[in-house]
Amino acid sequence: MSISGVSGSSGAQAAQASNFQQRRTEFQDLSKALQSGDLAGAQSAFQSLTANSPAAGGNSKVADAFKAVGQALQSGDVAGAQKAFAALQTTLQGAHGHHHHHGGGASASGGAAPSTTVPANVSTDTTINVTG
Repeated sequence: MSISGVSGSSGAQAAQASNFQQRRTEFQDLSKALQSGDLAGAQSAFQSLTANSPAAGGNSKVADAFKAVGQALQSGDVAGAQKAFAALQTTLQGAHGHHHHHGGGASASGGAAPSTTVPANVSTDTTINVTG
């Protein structure tokens, strides 16, 4: 039996990693613009993000969430875009099956333990080809 690594050339993998990093940056730019109420910045970031991204990878919930953000931005509704973006983030987390990981105990103040979330746009999928 032999086991080979992820198929594809290192050049293609580097291009994919670069494309991923670009989309991640554009997504963060959109988030920052919406958080600050910068409509023009959000519109620009959304346009860049959607121009460089595949159409939601066949997930209609993600496509609908992107569409809602775009419609709110197009109509100049910053508050609506902020709400739609929050829904988009939730949808992306659900679509990619990411989980919140919680610490082992309560904090010194007696509150909930801090949590860490894997960003919605980080892929944890790995392909290994096994032949025998």
